[in-house]
Amino acid sequence: HDEFARQYGDRQPDGQRYFTLSNAGRSRHESWRASWERSWPRHLISANLTWQESTGGKESYETVLSDAEVRNWAWFNGRFIPIDQLPRSDYHRPWTANLTWIAQLPHGLRFTNVATYRSGYRAVVDTGENLPAPGGEGLLNPAAGEPLAEAYDVYEESRLKDGVVFDWVVAWQSPGRPNLLLTLEVENVFDSRLQTGSSGFAYEIGRQVWLG
Repeated sequence: HDEFARQYGDRQPDGQRYFTLSNAGRSRHESWRASWERSWPRHLISANLTWQESTGGKESYETVLSDAEVRNWAWFNGRFIPIDQLPRSDYHRPWTANLTWIAQLPHGLRFTNVATYRSGYRAVVDTGENLPAPGGEGLLNPAAGEPLAEAYDVYEESRLKDGVVFDWVVAWQSPGRPNLLLTLEVENVFDSRLQTGSSGFAYEIGRQVWLG
């Protein structure tokens, strides 16, 4: 407890530290999935479509509350609301579709294509701005009972774009025995830039090439 206090507690004028605990965590997830598959002597096509929705408060039991969260309020889309009513910083992409085609080609070759579509989604981002509470009245810290700074974080909602990623695999297997299998795998064939989070640096890995 003492070590935790030294690292994460907030120092008071008398040198002591306090903690603010929250039991506001919550989550809800719902998903639906449909799939279809068809095969022929040398070809197979498989498709699936998934819809999902997730909502929740804190994303981790180990989240350390910032000063803004201790104040318990924030600005969001022009409204002054309790901070535990903020949506999650990142949503799941609500729609995901996969189309897989496997073709057995002549001379021991096999080709596999996996095309994945991910829809755009909303993200809540901290703009870095701060505004005073309505009327300019600061709130009291619930642990110390003292006024805190009168500036509160400003959040807004932005939308991340949808995208399609192609993964290809070409394999060759030698006839007879002993068997020799050579593979060429190319992930994200067209080097698509698909953003995965509200951070400006959160992207899926670009094109990767693997030989086996």
